[in-house]
Amino acid sequence: MASIPSRPSYDETNVETSGQSGRESPPLVNNTRARRQQDFFEKTNDVQREQLLKELLFQHQQLQQPSIQRLLVHAKSSNAIERDRNGLRPSAVSRASTATPTSSARSSVPSINNKAAKRAKAHVFSPEEEMYMAELLADPETWSLLDGPGEKNDYNRPKKAVHEEIAQKVNFKFSTERNVVELDSTQIKNKIEHMKKQWKAANVINKRSSNGDSTNSQLRERVLEKCIFYYDVQDTWSSSWSLNPRLPVQLTENLTRRPSSDSGNDASDEEAETAVEQGDELSELLKSQSANIKKRLKRPQGDIERFITLIINLSKSSEREYDLKRQKLDLDQKTSAAVARKAEMESLLIGAQIKKIEMDMDLGRMRAEAEIARQNKLVEIEYIKAQTELKQAECYQLLEATKLERSKRQSISPHNSPSKSL
Repeated sequence: MASIPSRPSYDETNVETSGQSGRESPPLVNNTRARRQQDFFEKTNDVQREQLLKELLFQHQQLQQPSIQRLLVHAKSSNAIERDRNGLRPSAVSRASTATPTSSARSSVPSINNKAAKRAKAHVFSPEEEMYMAELLADPETWSLLDGPGEKNDYNRPKKAVHEEIAQKVNFKFSTERNVVELDSTQIKNKIEHMKKQWKAANVINKRSSNGDSTNSQLRERVLEKCIFYYDVQDTWSSSWSLNPRLPVQLTENLTRRPSSDSGNDASDEEAETAVEQGDELSELLKSQSANIKKRLKRPQGDIERFITLIINLSKSSEREYDLKRQKLDLDQKTSAAVARKAEMESLLIGAQIKKIEMDMDLGRMRAEAEIARQNKLVEIEYIKAQTELKQAECYQLLEATKLERSKRQSISPHNSPSKSL
């Protein structure tokens, strides 16, 4: 029987339908991962290469897991290999071995366990996908189906079904011809848990900084830097958590657990932040139960009660520190307000002085103009008087001349009159 060249187990249906099904891949010279990846890159298109890169990223993240978890994964893979050797089911290891696979084994390649295939496909959520999921989770009806402990909600409906509906909506919205999004309920569940952690961390920042340590714009930038969808789900998630607080024992048990990741997207620094945030959440919830805790403290303290006492003391000291900061900020605000009022009064006083000077200048100018006008009027009156006296003198001279002329005529008229000569 002719040997059939083995193919990579990532997505064989896409490889066969990509236009190269008629060309067989060269036989594997060496059973190494690098050679298989190189052959796969040569025979796949851009979409399949992108999917392979995501799978390689997931494998790299799996290698970064703690040693215990790697041992568990190795044990599971060893059990799977043992079952393959016993002939229970075909696996990717048996297909990638140097032995020549038979036609029956090749025909059973697509019947790989769906969970293993889906678990191997990691998905890096984009900011648009996160915002769309936040929009779906902000709906009170949708969130009421996922809120609360357990795998079922108040409507006796499995949460897995709700996760599948959200996965279908995300797949339908963001799938394209070149990039098909194939999310399942488990990935959606892990992503929601990761989003809740992000929201809790941003909520701690919002509660710590909302007492006046920073302005609203700076606080909003810090919160959005930690969680971009914080304000989109704030109303729904805040009311949900306030109605369903967890007990202190449950919170202390959760502190020792390793936080779950959404397909390997959580970083190691976020795990440390999550532990601190859970401790902060514990201190906040214990404020409402301080009376019961004080009664418990009268009895011999255990490790948990000592831890609770330490958390209470830390929360009280942080509250005192916040109160002092708030008082200092209030004093600074009052001082700045007093300085602003003083500057305003000084500016008003300077304005009044300027107006007084302007009024004095206007009054002096008006007085000078009035004096000049009065002097001009006096000069005009004197001029008129002089003109009047001049006219009177001329009239007097004319009268004297008339009298003199009349007297002359009278003196000449008796001797030369014609009546007397006749």
